[in-house]
Amino acid sequence: MFKTLIFISTLLFSSYTLIAQFQQIGVDYANQLIEENANNPLFTVLDVRTISEYEAGHLPNAYRIDFYDSDFEQQIDQLDKNRIYLIYCQAGFRSGLSYPMMQNLGFEEVYDMLGGFGAWGATNYPISFEPEPNIQEIYPSNNCGSTTFSFETKVFLEGYFNGENQSLLLNDKNLLPNQQPFGNSVSNINAMLNNNDAVVDWIGVCIHNNIDEPAIECLATLLLTNGEIVTTNNESCVSFTSASNNQNYHISIHHEGHLSLYSNVTVSSGQFYDFTTSIENANGIEAMKNVNGFWVAFGGDFDNNGIVNNLDFNNWSNEGASVNTYVPADADGNGIVNNLDYNVWALNRSKVGKPFSL
Repeated sequence: MFKTLIFISTLLFSSYTLIAQFQQIGVDYANQLIEENANNPLFTVLDVRTISEYEAGHLPNAYRIDFYDSDFEQQIDQLDKNRIYLIYCQAGFRSGLSYPMMQNLGFEEVYDMLGGFGAWGATNYPISFEPEPNIQEIYPSNNCGSTTFSFETKVFLEGYFNGENQSLLLNDKNLLPNQQPFGNSVSNINAMLNNNDAVVDWIGVCIHNNIDEPAIECLATLLLTNGEIVTTNNESCVSFTSASNNQNYHISIHHEGHLSLYSNVTVSSGQFYDFTTSIENANGIEAMKNVNGFWVAFGGDFDNNGIVNNLDFNNWSNEGASVNTYVPADADGNGIVNNLDYNVWALNRSKVGKPFSL
């Protein structure tokens, strides 16, 4: 009996804690929260309406992310989850859908204002017409993008991916070249391999004004087994000196042996862009493949011309039976060119992407 009471008490306390962190509230309580947190730098009002709705009036100091943006969930996921959020839309429907999304994404404290701006406007509470503040102000404070255009990104390669993470065999066998393999086409031409045991392979990262235009700048970076891309200094922020941190750019990811990936939308400085979570994140028609619920870059483009065809088969054939070697035809990244690499090519032949061009 005593143990049962302890269990019930614990359950009630846990439920109370959850309610205290995630609540749907009326406009009166929302206004009370705003007043109580006037000097709390972590308190954040988030408007999920369109720009035209926002410009017609909004809560004071409200940040904005459009619920109808195709990458809305990704934008939400990039916010600082340790902040306190009061979210609202026009009538409560969009914020009502955003509210459980933020819970699932791991936010710590979120309040959804029932009735939205319509209910707020029916009161005497203040309405602002000021321009929206910079959303980057409520990104995690890791200084990424604070002085140069920089971002964090994540990608999986089909040949290297086992459904959970990526092969480390090239690293384990000491087959990764110490110096970047992309030649003089990257800005950091002397980039050297770091001693991170989680490194899978070299990756080229570029930024573009437009997808079909040449890159402004490309860097040689390193791909980790969990899909994260880091610099040769083991920093997660990839920084570009030839770009403005006040402008957005498309990013592209390049690997010898896989079709290149281009971001479907422009990326702002300080942003985290995850190619692995949705096919919509890569530009093109079916530009990635789904493997175990994750999206991965297509393997088999051994000559990096943007097409998986017989020329790639010829590369595989010429390298056939190679052991303990580092070549693009080693599609699965185990240092051996064999039928497993052929299988990656065969599954994707005739697949068209964009040429590998750093």
